[in-house]
Amino acid sequence: MKIEFTKKQYKLLMDLVYAGNILINGFRDQEEINKEYEGLEYYIYSLAKEYGWQDYVEYDEEFKEYFPTKKFDEHMREKIYEYDDYVFWSKLPIELARRDAAKKLKEDINEENFNDFLKLVCKLEEKYERELEENGLNNVEIRSGDKKLTIAK
Repeated sequence: MKIEFTKKQYKLLMDLVYAGNILINGFRDQEEINKEYEGLEYYIYSLAKEYGWQDYVEYDEEFKEYFPTKKFDEHMREKIYEYDDYVFWSKLPIELARRDAAKKLKEDINEENFNDFLKLVCKLEEKYERELEENGLNNVEIRSGDKKLTIAK
């Protein structure tokens, strides 16, 4: 089977492959990397010159693989940081709410108290969302026992 792409479509495919491999393999140790995804990424990059995107990909003789250039990496990092920022700010109030709801119930969450837990999570999540929208991280503290963690001088 052969798939035809326009120059623009191929560039979008490169973007998706880059982002997809970061999502799947970016946090893994070298031994844990999914080689099938990585191999597909290298294959897609190997066609870059054919589609006129040779300034976004370079071949490394030592590794015998194609890699993103600094230009392509910077282009994609902006998109990834935007996504990471969204995930951070959307996940933080949920995780804080779940933590504090469990503390407030002072018992293991089970079938009997799960609805109460969810109601409390929703109320707390709204509270944390408002706080974070108004103040960012200015009022967020990390404590260890009774002591607030601070940067040593």
